[in-house]
Amino acid sequence: MDEQWSFVGSKKNQRWLWYAWELRFKRIIAHAFGRRTDATLKNLLKPYRFKFYCTDQWPSYAKYLPEEPHIIGKRFTQRIERKNLNFRTFEAVMPSIYLLFKVRRSS
Repeated sequence: MDEQWSFVGSKKNQRWLWYAWELRFKRIIAHAFGRRTDATLKNLLKPYRFKFYCTDQWPSYAKYLPEEPHIIGKRFTQRIERKNLNFRTFEAVMPSIYLLFKVRRSS
């Protein structure tokens, strides 16, 4: 489970994407949008029952997740952090690809 931030319009309007990553099939199985608050984490957890949790050390995870199936550390969050990097890279490159396509199409 991890969170990733972005903004709408200006950096004052931060929005967070929270999501749960399934290790075996390497896919996102749950997500929630909102601010980086306990309420958004609760919205992600509410409709689902997860067998275990792998998270970073953000304090709200320790506060709201059960202790027994909760693994804190980078060992199991490496893939989800890589997915975050891929999302950020795609967001950064996408406008240039769009402009390139637009220029080629008008020629």
